[in-house]
Amino acid sequence: MQVSSKLNGAFKSGLAGAAALAAGSAAYGGITVIATPADLGPVAEGTIAPAAGSIPWDVDGNTVSDLGFSYRNPTDAPTGNQTFWQGNIRPFLGAPAGTSIMGYRGPFIQYGQNLPLGTTIGPAVPTIATGDLAQPGIGFRSEAQVVLGSIYRSAGVATPYGGFAAGASVPVGVAAETGYVGFRVGSGATARYGWLQLRLIPGTTAGGGGIDFIAAAIGDPGEAIGAGDIPEPTSLAALVVGAAALLRRRA
Repeated sequence: MQVSSKLNGAFKSGLAGAAALAAGSAAYGGITVIATPADLGPVAEGTIAPAAGSIPWDVDGNTVSDLGFSYRNPTDAPTGNQTFWQGNIRPFLGAPAGTSIMGYRGPFIQYGQNLPLGTTIGPAVPTIATGDLAQPGIGFRSEAQVVLGSIYRSAGVATPYGGFAAGASVPVGVAAETGYVGFRVGSGATARYGWLQLRLIPGTTAGGGGIDFIAAAIGDPGEAIGAGDIPEPTSLAALVVGAAALLRRRA
């Protein structure tokens, strides 16, 4: 079963949230629905959020942070070339070797790819269109800065870059583009592959912006997963019932 790009916060709070309350995660049929990071709200101009530089995310529930997120709104200047805003994802410091994000290499930096629904995330990297820059070479990126989207001004022209960069002209606080990021935790036969659905909210030259995390799932070690794949309906029902029963016992 697959989830459409219209999946919203109700899924996150109702299903992934129940999974997190039940045991941090729950695996059914080779796919585990996992809790997302906390949403990254608007941040002040000229800052990187949070102050430490990255929001950690423990993907597989082993208390080790695997991926991190940050959102930067550089101070605006009336002239010159600069980045107006930038949302980043990266392997977190201390993550297992091989942890990385599916993306492509731009002219200067790496970009996370906005994957179409159903795209296979696994050892064999698919051949797909590579986003705004139309650069070849989709692969797993482990650099300290993998950009989800940015707006860069050159010669007075502001241009959106990256797989999630659409919507450069929308007001602050308006959702720009929703899609799936593919990731890998670990390496070799024991690597785990998963997806994270998010909505990028771009800032402007006045700051603002943020990232809404919608839903996420991960496959069994060594197994590929499709972007948006979740457990079969019967397994989902078992998950919700089990989580509800646990909550009743705790009440």
